[in-house]
Amino acid sequence: DLYLGLKGILGSNSIGNSIVLYLDCGDYYGSISDSSALPWSQARNHKFPAGFKPDYQFSFWNFTAGSFYRISSSYTLVDVTGNITQAIKAGGSEKTGSIELRIPFSVLYDGLTGFGVPHAAEIKLLVAVTGGDGTSAKDTVPDQGSSFGGTFDEFTFDRYFVIPLDSDADGVPDEGKYIADIAYSTVGVLSSQSAAVSQSIGYVNFNAAEYFYRERNMPLNIYSADASSAVLKWKNSALSVYSTLYPSSVSASTFTFIVPSEHVFDSIDYYFVLYRGTESQNTAVYNISVRPDITFTPGSREYSVGDSKIVFDVPLEDSARLLFLDPESLITDNIVPSNSEIISTAGIRLPLELYEITGAIPPATVTLAYFNEEYESAYAAYFYDGINWVYKPSSVDTNGNKITFSLNQPGKIGVFRITSASLPSGKNISSISKPVFNPGMGEKIEFNFIQNPSSISIEIFDMNGRKIKKLSGETGWNGIDGNNNVVPTGAYLYHMKTDVDDFWGTLGIWK
Repeated sequence: DLYLGLKGILGSNSIGNSIVLYLDCGDYYGSISDSSALPWSQARNHKFPAGFKPDYQFSFWNFTAGSFYRISSSYTLVDVTGNITQAIKAGGSEKTGSIELRIPFSVLYDGLTGFGVPHAAEIKLLVAVTGGDGTSAKDTVPDQGSSFGGTFDEFTFDRYFVIPLDSDADGVPDEGKYIADIAYSTVGVLSSQSAAVSQSIGYVNFNAAEYFYRERNMPLNIYSADASSAVLKWKNSALSVYSTLYPSSVSASTFTFIVPSEHVFDSIDYYFVLYRGTESQNTAVYNISVRPDITFTPGSREYSVGDSKIVFDVPLEDSARLLFLDPESLITDNIVPSNSEIISTAGIRLPLELYEITGAIPPATVTLAYFNEEYESAYAAYFYDGINWVYKPSSVDTNGNKITFSLNQPGKIGVFRITSASLPSGKNISSISKPVFNPGMGEKIEFNFIQNPSSISIEIFDMNGRKIKKLSGETGWNGIDGNNNVVPTGAYLYHMKTDVDDFWGTLGIWK
């Protein structure tokens, strides 16, 4: 909400029985250069300076409740008084008093933004002490440079305030600031309208104590069946001032807020303010540690955080880490994939998620969570082998936003959107990993497919043409022959057949 406070003396001015405030919020509605043609009781003999075209007018008489209008044309007003809140304090023979307005941003920018304010929004303000219909002005804020004329003389403002609402252009109003004689704050007083909380507003905080997706927008959620609205107050732990966020969505009594990615680092303190009519209640203050990685300590086989999980074939002997990387770092590192089946956005094939596993790891089954905020598509995991992005046969849970695949070496892993429309007929295989491998190190040759084949068989032959192993339904070979023995060092032939592929190749075994 935008809070505006006005304080003044009306009785000492010969025509000063009303105050009119003009508000320009960015040339969204009004385009008038003067207010002389507005409807009766709102028209004044006022002209506006260059660069100021008011979108709203608020006027009141002798510190009584006023009217708030949206200016839609030079002679048309839309009454939106019922959408704002006023608090008034008046008294004294000189008609001294003050009035405070609470204007929701959803009213100020009606239809222009779902919540918050337009990016880099600013408002322009000017105020006049004036009389009735068609009168001039006797005082202004900011102070007028030129002199004032007679009661009904044409009057031209020569200055106005400019107040930035969103100086960092993130669509979220800045914290309160004070400029000259006008105070702007995200927290108002409105004491005459407030009421004590008669009973608590129940809530449940949904958020975990740790968040691992650094450099990604962070969602924070709270559930309250009692609250009619809510705001989020949050700050990085090193700061003293809380910023305000408005819900990005509300569903089934759950309020969702999105902390912009540029602020998602280290540690965040936050609390919610819940509203029910004129009642409000602050929740407890919570803290989230934001980590760029997960460290796997030796001695265990299974590690999990949230929906992501890694299960190693044997217990881990040395420390390893799972890093959460910025997908756009592929551009900086000049390793953007060229695979035709990967769907590009704005001409660039970037993953929805990018991870990296570091350290010496045994073969593992990896399940990774991914965000599916915008797309309904097919997904696949790809491994960067230092030269190419290699497709990993994957099991995708599109309802739970999880993808599972096998991995036998450290490196970068991306979750990409793919399409089968671009696959060349009969060329489903994307690459072959480890054509030369050491079975004693747990290595094996793997055939990587763009899409999982419906059938597959692999036959292994020595260089004399003798068949030593046949596999069905498997996508690789670990160097073990039909008698369950590791084959000798040397070169071998393989014959791999699927529903669309049929070809021969060579591989090497070393120990």
